[in-house]
Amino acid sequence: WDGFSLSSCGSRRGVAICQPDLSYRPELSCAGPWCSQLPPPPHASVSPSARVLVGARVNVSCEEGYLLSSSSGPARWGEETCFQDGVFRPQLRCEPWCEAPAQPEHATLSRRDRVRSGEGVMVTCDPGYLIAGEGEGDEGELRRRKQEIRCYPNRSFWPEVSCDGPWCSPISPPPNSFSSPSGYVRVGSNVTIHCMEGFVPWGEGGQFPVCLPNLSFSPARGCVRSCGMHPDVEHAQVAPKERRVHVGWGSQKVTITCDKGFAPVGPGSVEPWCQEDGAFTPAASCLRVCGSFPAPPHAAVLDR
Repeated sequence: WDGFSLSSCGSRRGVAICQPDLSYRPELSCAGPWCSQLPPPPHASVSPSARVLVGARVNVSCEEGYLLSSSSGPARWGEETCFQDGVFRPQLRCEPWCEAPAQPEHATLSRRDRVRSGEGVMVTCDPGYLIAGEGEGDEGELRRRKQEIRCYPNRSFWPEVSCDGPWCSPISPPPNSFSSPSGYVRVGSNVTIHCMEGFVPWGEGGQFPVCLPNLSFSPARGCVRSCGMHPDVEHAQVAPKERRVHVGWGSQKVTITCDKGFAPVGPGSVEPWCQEDGAFTPAASCLRVCGSFPAPPHAAVLDR
């Protein structure tokens, strides 16, 4: 029958010869069922390389660099069993695997074991370090801390990744300003603080903060609203003749001194100050002073 063979010779057919003692020899019986010889999977060898009885197992061994995937992890070899339907199970296959990736300097890896082809490993640079590579600006605008490397069928990882640094993270510019460059900055390099339109540098700190070895920046100078110089007042002197800025209520004021023969009048102040909106508070005007009107002879002057 199909799937069975004579146990004495491993064939489906045999011949028993009548002997002088009136018995037949050899004694023939049918054994089975059998599975056909298991063809070796790609990148593997099998043992035994012959037919086997149902229930028997065949050893599958992968070539160097190839492994079997299993619930217990990758393995160099495994077993397939011959079942009643003449089919071997499980149907094993050998896949290319990369050896555990080397850990780049100043980085950590998401895994340190062997990796199957098509799977990836995440490389994360240490704080202050960034992925090095082509096409990235000197200031590091396009740089990042993480990069995935993937295992390819040639059993190597790509791309090759290294971590470069140390770098300072992008600076947080003071209010009403922006920085250039706006990205990561290498230790020892500086950024430039630019005040927005209508604002000017003010206070302690520098216009060019430097990235320090502790990965922080030296103090940056702030930006405040500028009122510019107070406009001239007719028939008066305005002091100081320099730019005024808003640094708080009533601060950064000017003094208006009317010329001789003139006096301040109007709702404005002789000490206008720079406001948050970039304008001065209203200023007084200076008008001619006539003094007291002399009384004519034999008359009185009424002050109206």
